[in-house]
Amino acid sequence: MSLYNKIKYDNANESAELNLGLVIPTDYQCPNVDHLLRSISDIQRTLDYGLRQGDEDSLIGAIEDASFDLDFIPNYIEELREAIIDIRAWGEDWKAIAKLFINTLPEEQALSILGYEFEEETKIEQPSLF
Repeated sequence: MSLYNKIKYDNANESAELNLGLVIPTDYQCPNVDHLLRSISDIQRTLDYGLRQGDEDSLIGAIEDASFDLDFIPNYIEELREAIIDIRAWGEDWKAIAKLFINTLPEEQALSILGYEFEEETKIEQPSLF
């Protein structure tokens, strides 16, 4: 059994983050982004409908409806901001773990994992991005 699996088994199969004392990842945010985009699209349709009706009462009603719906948009965006902050903290925790891990390896192995290629014993070539 690997060391990590032993730790996971000993800790009732909790997440890696709980086992390592890291920030817990936030929920997927795609449904929240989809909801925000749908809300904006609905507002746009409401205003377009009011304009197409051609009368003042329809336009005023559409503006009032859109204004009501717009009141919720800042809350949606703030929730996304908080999730992004959490995601960044989660990523920073894993980045710190990765740096600790890389620093425990022999230099050549660490550089190989990071994508460096060795042409000569003393020359290290940076990895190509393309």
